[in-house]
Amino acid sequence: MPTLVADYPRDGDLHLGGRGLSLVPSFFCTERPATLIDPELPPVLVYPVSRRPASAAPLDGLPELLGRTRALALCALSSPCSTGELARRIGVSIGTASKHASVLRTTKLITSTRRGGEVVHALTPLGRELAQGRRGGSWCCGPDPAYRS
Repeated sequence: MPTLVADYPRDGDLHLGGRGLSLVPSFFCTERPATLIDPELPPVLVYPVSRRPASAAPLDGLPELLGRTRALALCALSSPCSTGELARRIGVSIGTASKHASVLRTTKLITSTRRGGEVVHALTPLGRELAQGRRGGSWCCGPDPAYRS
């Protein structure tokens, strides 16, 4: 039987009995996960998400051109991902990631495709060229594991 172990303020077991468990990332959950236990509702585990941007080497002139967060978003899309995953990769809220993706899409640096209930973003050839630099070097630190799905 699968078991989820979480650093929680007190010991205890929550038996799901086939009900499933909703995992909810939260910027407001600051240190440890919290469960919302109500026998009338499905079980929920709220867990903290990183409040700091993904680590990255200097991006040379790209942050000055696009702004640091938007430059990180462009670089984070070296592999396509959803808006939620983009937010996680660059350490911002989903709403902020969505706004940055919208600007990158308007400027033809990324494409966005709806897949079911989520939107997946990917670099266009122009966006990839900008992220990698004109001579094939990388503005964005190359294959950083923080940017992998």
